[in-house]
Amino acid sequence: MKAECLQKLEQIQENKIRLNEKLKNLQIELKNLGKEKKNRRDEMLDIEQQLSVVERNHRILEAEISSMEQQVKEIEAKKNQGTQYNIAEAEAELFELENRCSAMKEKQLLAEKKRKCFETELADAIKAERSLEAEISHCNTVLRELRDEKERIVAMQRSDLARFGTSVPQIVNLIKQNAAKFSKKPIGPIGAYIRIKDDSWALAVERCLHHLLSIWLCDNVQDRNILDSILRKYNIHAVGYIISKFSESRYDITLFEPPTEYLTVARVITIKDDNIFNVLVDQTQMESILLIGSDSLARKLMAQNPPKNVYKGFTKNGDEVFAKTNNQVYRFYANHRYQKSIILTSSEIANIRTLNDQIAKAEDELRNNKTSLTKAQKNRQKIEADMTNEMQQSNQELQRLKIDDVRRRSLQKRLDAARFEGGVDGQVMNLISSLDQYRKEKEELIQSEKIVQQQLTRSRQLLRDAEMMRAEKARKIEENENELKKTKIDLEECSSEINKMNDCENEHRQKLSKLENHINGLKQEVKILNEKLKEMKKEVNESDTDIPPDFSSLPDTSETEEQCKKLERRIYAAQESLESTVISEEALSALENDYVLLQKKYVDAKRVVLELKNRLRLRNEKFTEVRNITAERLSELYSDLMSIRNFKGSLIINHGERAIYIMAETQKNQEIDQVVLREHHRGKGNLQDLK
Repeated sequence: MKAECLQKLEQIQENKIRLNEKLKNLQIELKNLGKEKKNRRDEMLDIEQQLSVVERNHRILEAEISSMEQQVKEIEAKKNQGTQYNIAEAEAELFELENRCSAMKEKQLLAEKKRKCFETELADAIKAERSLEAEISHCNTVLRELRDEKERIVAMQRSDLARFGTSVPQIVNLIKQNAAKFSKKPIGPIGAYIRIKDDSWALAVERCLHHLLSIWLCDNVQDRNILDSILRKYNIHAVGYIISKFSESRYDITLFEPPTEYLTVARVITIKDDNIFNVLVDQTQMESILLIGSDSLARKLMAQNPPKNVYKGFTKNGDEVFAKTNNQVYRFYANHRYQKSIILTSSEIANIRTLNDQIAKAEDELRNNKTSLTKAQKNRQKIEADMTNEMQQSNQELQRLKIDDVRRRSLQKRLDAARFEGGVDGQVMNLISSLDQYRKEKEELIQSEKIVQQQLTRSRQLLRDAEMMRAEKARKIEENENELKKTKIDLEECSSEINKMNDCENEHRQKLSKLENHINGLKQEVKILNEKLKEMKKEVNESDTDIPPDFSSLPDTSETEEQCKKLERRIYAAQESLESTVISEEALSALENDYVLLQKKYVDAKRVVLELKNRLRLRNEKFTEVRNITAERLSELYSDLMSIRNFKGSLIINHGERAIYIMAETQKNQEIDQVVLREHHRGKGNLQDLK
């Protein structure tokens, strides 16, 4: 099952990489299509502007042609009526047009000045709007910090460890509950092991160590990963870690400290744990950081002649100063943000009511700024609308000015021609010539208008195609993003499942290790029982005629049965505990085979013990009878021996001492025919051992 999950995880990761690459390519294509769309739109706007210019020129020519035709008709009518063309009327009309053009130009100048005023007002409105947006952002930041401070203070009232984060007390409890999972229990947070000897230096020490106060210390990467998985299991945000091999002794920093008359961070704090001390030395070189009473003294000391083994320092106000050495230049950074220590000193806790008042004040200020921003936005929109209307009116007046200017130039030309010709016929001919020229220009404009209209149609079609392609790419990107989000969700679920399986696997390995220990214990007990069984068999082989041993010296079968039942209960309990455990089939088969083998050996041992007990019971019942019969038989044999001539001796049987004393000897110069003696007693059986 874990292999399937890992394979699924690998497939999801490959799919995620493929989707990311596809999304990246689609975004590049979408960007290119956006550029192409912009180019098409710009091209279309240019063509529309060209078309507008052509149409405007066309209208002007139409008006001019119509005017000239009307003039020709009037001149012809006056000629037919016998009246002369009145040059004075043309001059009066020309004078009126010039006055109108002058007035229009003055209006244009006023409109330009008004436009500049509108632009200035609009810039001021935008600037005020940006300023209010910055104020709102600052208010949001302050409000968030105040709410975080309130949450931290409320948590500190429940636990002092909450100074380093609201979730720190829960993390400490989780580490205690899961201490058996770690090879070495993590230490932290670092700030909880630090005590300041003089609270006046709390701000300086906190400014020096602020990035390490909430950090946790782990002995190895595996412990870090275990702690990380525990925090993820309880939905706790990840904390900072430092991985450093734990040691039982502190660093010797005397060679790296400044002279004793200077106060350093290492000399003003007390650290409970040796590993915390070593990590702070490695990370900050706190033995070489001075604590200086005032800004002026810090500037003077570190800029001119800094002490030996010193590379920077802090003042009581939290200012940071770097010493002038061969490897670095003198620098001084004033502290304008932090006014007091808020972590290392927990003796004074801010008033919740005061903090609530500050939060309410910040919220009111935020609401006021949002109201002002709304007003500023409305003002800007009003200025933009007024500016747009004014520009539209100015454009209309400019258009009328251009038409009047064309009319004025045309009238001036006709007037000059009339004056030059000096007669009606010359004026008519000039007008007809100009009219033909204007008509020719009109035809050219019509052709040009058709061409521009075709270009505009083609440009609009290309723009629609580009928009459709861009919409299609955007749809594909959206589908790809949705698929990528789904893939990320599947990846997180698969990773979570694998983490759970790893935790379960670790627990099962621990259980399997315990079962293996139980099995080894059972094997040792079986080995002991086998040894006892061998001893029993050896005693059985040697105990045909012995005196029956004391039953208290034999192994107790009831105790053996109890041990076997106890072992069976352990095995059944282990099997029940492993019912929901994922274990390999080979390991389970090996465990069952070991159990069957142990049970078989136990049955064999039990059968041998029962058989021995039965034999010993029979021997105990027949022992006295067999002993007396054996004594009588021995006496008969001894009597037969005594019946031999010239043989003397004695026979003593002592049942109390479990001993038989036999003495036999021949008289001097006499020999016993041993062969005859053996033949005489052959077939009468062997003597039994009476031990």
